[in-house]
Amino acid sequence: MLRVLDLHGAHFGITKKDIKDIGLLRHLKYLNIGSAKAYSKIYRIPRSIGKLKGLQTLEIRMTDISVIPNEICNLVSLRSIRCRKTYWLYYIGEPSMGCLMDMMYHQMITDDSHEKALKPRMPCFRHWSIYKGVSVPRGISKLQELQTLEVVDIKRSDANAIKELGELVQLKKLGVVTKEATEQKCKLLCAAIEKFTSLCSLKVNASQNGSLEWLHSVSSPPLSMRSLKLVGRLEEMPDWIGSLIHLVKIYLGHSELKGDKTMELLGTLPNLMLLRLRQNAYVGKSLVFGARAFPNLRELDIFYPDRVREVIFEEDTSHQLEKIQFRGGGGGCVEFIGIKHLPRVKEISLGLGARVAKLGVLQGEVEAHPNHPLLRLTEVWRMHNIDPSVYEAREEGLANFRRQQQQERSAHNRKWWPWRRRAQSVFIFHHIQGSNVEDDGDDFFSCTSHDEDAC
Repeated sequence: MLRVLDLHGAHFGITKKDIKDIGLLRHLKYLNIGSAKAYSKIYRIPRSIGKLKGLQTLEIRMTDISVIPNEICNLVSLRSIRCRKTYWLYYIGEPSMGCLMDMMYHQMITDDSHEKALKPRMPCFRHWSIYKGVSVPRGISKLQELQTLEVVDIKRSDANAIKELGELVQLKKLGVVTKEATEQKCKLLCAAIEKFTSLCSLKVNASQNGSLEWLHSVSSPPLSMRSLKLVGRLEEMPDWIGSLIHLVKIYLGHSELKGDKTMELLGTLPNLMLLRLRQNAYVGKSLVFGARAFPNLRELDIFYPDRVREVIFEEDTSHQLEKIQFRGGGGGCVEFIGIKHLPRVKEISLGLGARVAKLGVLQGEVEAHPNHPLLRLTEVWRMHNIDPSVYEAREEGLANFRRQQQQERSAHNRKWWPWRRRAQSVFIFHHIQGSNVEDDGDDFFSCTSHDEDAC
């Protein structure tokens, strides 16, 4: 009796026909049909999966699957569902452009006709979605054993399904994407979050231009939370984060936080060990670690602090801090002040693109430190060591040059874009209509709702 089927590391392409009769393996407890190479020919989950009554773990990461079928709700033994779509950078331009790129690349290396190259990718045109998550069906609340669920696309999930998430009382790990989700659905997600009593890990991704300001309306967060990842605009740290006394890890990206409240609130968390501040997480000039703050912090990771110019460690702060990682200078160089106030620091790592003002002063503090920490440089000294005045003048010159180039490109695109757009539309229409591809979707789930958000 086969209980585990893991196709993640397969050296051949898995297609939907290969898993069409997966329901015949009725003793399966673990199923992984994801792609290890970030390339998949699977676009839908077969309906026959509803026959796997004993299934406990379902892994379908790195595929083009956008929808979880209703039959999943019958698998009451499920404990973990991990569904993360393939994320192609060239999908950003036009819908289905990624599929077109695949088709054109396939034709280029095989000399196949357009029709033959496009046929394997046709389902992608019908089920295409730019988002990393998948939509969940109504009835998801039946999965009372579920402990892990990621990544849910809130925009494309039905409002009732989002409401049902709060009924998953044993859920410990939840990941969602909220890009372009309506305010109503975000409020429903807030209500669901407040109902979780066992949640240990929460990831909410609104993308770099999306807003997470609706998180301020959460009144009673899960106090058992140990890991929190927020990507999207907050502008101000939600007050309820200060009540997460068991929080160990926090990841903030594109949050655009500023002011003293952010660091004061984070500094009160008694068990916080890992703080990761990614692109535009904090947009103030000075990142200050105040006295008697961050009592248990072990690692600090700063990545592309575009507007931060100073990282200041005051006296009597961060007594347990051992490792500082700084990568990417963003829009300027950063000066580290007060390393001597960190009694247990062991390593300061400057990664690619890290630009430091007064690196010689930093090295002097490191050499004089009684703990003899390691100053690790990824690039040569002169690349990391920057004179602030010279660097800012150079960056201003580059910014003016890029601005001029962008204006020239915009003028050129305004002149030629209508013709390119028209030619591209004709190309897509010709090959989709002319390919005569038959859909064998009888055995596969497909979304038939007329509600765009539900599909």
